Amino acid sequence: MRDKASRMLAATLVLVGATSCGSGGSGTNDRPAVRERGGGTTTAPSAIAVLRRAVEKSRDAGTANYSGSFFFDAASLGTDDPAQGTVSLRDGTAAYTVDMQKETQGLVPPSTPPSEIQLLVRDAGNQLYLRFPAAFASAGVGNSWVRIAGASDPAGVTLPPGFSQVSARPFLAARLLRPATCFGFLDSATSARLVGKEDVRGKPTTRYSFEWSPRQWVENTGLFFFFGKDRSPARLATIDDVLQRATTGDVWLDELGRVRRVVIDGDLTLVAPYMDATVRQQTWREVRTKCEFYDYGTHVPAVSVPTNVVTRGTGG
Repeated sequence: MRDKASRMLAATLVLVGATSCGSGGSGTNDRPAVRERGGGTTTAPSAIAVLRRAVEKSRDAGTANYSGSFFFDAASLGTDDPAQGTVSLRDGTAAYTVDMQKETQGLVPPSTPPSEIQLLVRDAGNQLYLRFPAAFASAGVGNSWVRIAGASDPAGVTLPPGFSQVSARPFLAARLLRPATCFGFLDSATSARLVGKEDVRGKPTTRYSFEWSPRQWVENTGLFFFFGKDRSPARLATIDDVLQRATTGDVWLDELGRVRRVVIDGDLTLVAPYMDATVRQQTWREVRTKCEFYDYGTHVPAVSVPTNVVTRGTGG
């Protein structure tokens, strides 16, 4: 059974976005060009200070509406998952829904109504609570919420016990689209510089590009599986180097210094040759995560921890 589960996990990760619109879908035109950081008119120390204050000011604002997307450009293996919800930045909680209609093969039965292809996520106490009855049916949990840690095991995503028949994609999507992840990028920024003035959702903002540690994001979301099992210091140093060269980070701050948009973009044509040979794909081109925060200070429902929670299933 363990060998079967391992093979299944490998298959679901390779097919992380099966049957979706790998050529881009909506919202691809506003992504920053990979390796094109621009700007340079602000010194690194002062720009970093601006980003640090932006995180504080955003959290001081308390609440906001949230919109996100995870885009994976890999031809027939690609996906473009949108998310929508609310965040309480001061409390560190969030509630959001991930629309997974573009990657249903192997996730839910073909006849599943679109309204049921929605992954519900609550984020509280550094724990994620997932409800996705259509996809979790084979695990025998019904309408219960499945609790997982906010961050993955560094070696890669793992399925909860009893979920061997379930695709890993809901667990990946929940972490990839977690609003707190975008603020984590800014918290760990090592350098930054000014790009210029741009509008976000009709609001004037200032855009900055920044650098951070991409491997931390890969590990926290569960994507390190793509690099294999070798975590020796030399191997990790190589991965750090290629990820640093292949990724960009951009943030848009409003006139009050609050975060309005964060985009992380990776050039997979540079990264793919360093992936594990069993999952490497020649058609992989880009991966991008976007978060947007708007209507700061708006009233949002308190995020309560579900009472009907399970940490393991009964299937497989």
